[in-house]
Parts: sequence; structure tokens; C-alpha cells
Amino acid sequence: MITARRSHLSRQALYQRLHIVEDILGADLESGDRRAQPHVAIAALDAQRARKRS
Repeated sequence: MITARRSHLSRQALYQRLHIVEDILGADLESGDRRAQPHVAIAALDAQRARKRS
């Protein structure tokens, strides 16, 4: 799995971390809508931080 390799994790470790994220968020990341929400939130935070630096 590309994500595991790029993160220098085994597949099992990556899946364990994803389960931890699901527990913290209280969301099933199998759902595309649920996966998109944190992605959009992180992108918005990155954009906001970049604006503050400018």
C-alpha cells in the first residue's frame, strides 16, 4: 500500500492508526462523505495558516 510505504509504516500499523482516528472522530472512514470532511477541514486550516503568514 502506497500510503503505508510513504508513511514508513506497515499496513497493519497504518490500519491501526486509521482505527484510532475513526474512534477520535466518532466516524466510519469507509464512507466517502465522512472521509471528505476531515480532508476539507485540514485543507481549510492550511489555507488559513498560509493567509496569516502572508
